[in-house]
Amino acid sequence: MHNDYVVTLADWVAILSISTRLMFEKVRERAINEITARLDKVEAFELIRLAIKFDEQWLKPTYHRIVIRNEHITHAESVKIPVHMAIMLTRSREQYWKDYTWNRNHGIPSDPNAIIEAEIRLMAVECGRVQRNRVSLCVGVVSRPWTCCDFLRDCSFAGIVCFHVT
Repeated sequence: MHNDYVVTLADWVAILSISTRLMFEKVRERAINEITARLDKVEAFELIRLAIKFDEQWLKPTYHRIVIRNEHITHAESVKIPVHMAIMLTRSREQYWKDYTWNRNHGIPSDPNAIIEAEIRLMAVECGRVQRNRVSLCVGVVSRPWTCCDFLRDCSFAGIVCFHVT
């Protein structure tokens, strides 16, 4: 009866959104699997937005994709994600391409994942310094943003978790 209908990527994103809101776990899992199979068809910064909202497993492959691409991060792209992430990605790209040029000349392979991990850790430390004066502290790298109250919102982005310090 409905054999001719093909579910598009946009449809799967809509299904993921609805299934998440209505807590249909099996449908949500299927939508995540279908989107994961098509990650290369999703624009990188849109994928970061989706990852923050629905499934953080997409973050690191997307970070990697942005860091190693030839094109610079545009202003239009950077405003799609939290400013902390945009800065982290820009710093990661700068370091990767600086290392890439030097390593290529010396026959050493570059590792964008090591650079990304280092920048995520640095982001956690810097976030902790900023938040310490506001009675909160960012500690460690995790997969979900923590937004329990207004004064943590500046620091709440995927990759970092904030805890209150007493």
